[in-house]
Order: sequence, then structure tokens, then C-alpha cells
Amino acid sequence: MGLGLLINTQPATLAQSLEEQTVLAALAMNIVRFMTWPTQTPANTKKTIDFCIVGDNVVQDSFISIDNKAVGNKTLHIINLSRLRNFEQCDALYISELKKNVLLQVFAEI
Repeated sequence: MGLGLLINTQPATLAQSLEEQTVLAALAMNIVRFMTWPTQTPANTKKTIDFCIVGDNVVQDSFISIDNKAVGNKTLHIINLSRLRNFEQCDALYISELKKNVLLQVFAEI
């Protein structure tokens, strides 16, 4: 199984609006669109690309705009992870604004 990993390294600010996060979500979708997925895996037979999100409510709300969008011959399915686990369900993972020690734990889990 492959996993695409996208990390937003910008520090959290109150100025980051839903519009800015929506632009980041669209950028993330375009990155997924250009990824090459393994062809000989069960994940390749799925009709969806399960795109997991780790972030606050603004981040989660911004990704609603790309949920169920077509990506090649598949559909993007957004999954909001409330806990930093169960990454095996993710084909792609977007992480927003985690402390360094928590991010290291995520890497160890993956």
C-alpha cells in the first residue's frame, strides 16, 4: 500500500481564513491528481481515493469543497481523522499544524 503525505508547515494564525485553507485543499487535490498509484494492489481496484485530513474545523471545512471530486477514474473521498491513528485506511494524508513531537509520533505510526 502506498500513502501520499502532505504536510502544511505554516504556523497557525488567526488570519488564516477558510478561503486560504480552501486554496490549500485544491492544491492538495491537484497533487493527488498527479500521483502515480501502484497498479498491482487491492487499493487500485477501489473506486475511491481515501484522502484523510488531520486539522482543526477550518481545515476540515475547507476540504468539503473537494469531497467527491473526480480524480482520474476515481472519486476523492475525504475522511476527517479525529485521532492520530487508523492511517491504514488512507491513500493520502493531509496534516495541518501539529507540534513536532506529535508529528514524529505520526511518522512512527505510518
